[in-house]
Amino acid sequence: MDHRHAKRHRSFCLVDIHCDNKTASGLVYNSSRQGLYVLSQLHVHQNQYIEIQAHDQDSACNEKVSISGFVVHQNNNGFGLVFCNPDDAAREFAYQVSNHWGIDQGRGI
Repeated sequence: MDHRHAKRHRSFCLVDIHCDNKTASGLVYNSSRQGLYVLSQLHVHQNQYIEIQAHDQDSACNEKVSISGFVVHQNNNGFGLVFCNPDDAAREFAYQVSNHWGIDQGRGI
């Protein structure tokens, strides 16, 4: 089942992943207003609650943005995360991470 309802955009942003008392690193590969796909070696399960933290690329003091969600897709390369109750900071992060790299916003990936 495809959980994606909005266009996804290629994105590249390093994140810290926190779940079940484990921490790992990952790379946001694509994003939308509703979620992210994260490349990571961390083994996760479908429906697992995860929190990721990313450095706000537009912040002068390099603040971290926390985003939480549930795993809706996972494979050997990473996992798809759908935001749960995203706040304005999470929505802005998804928008920024797409635009920061000059990705064509008119093309879904």
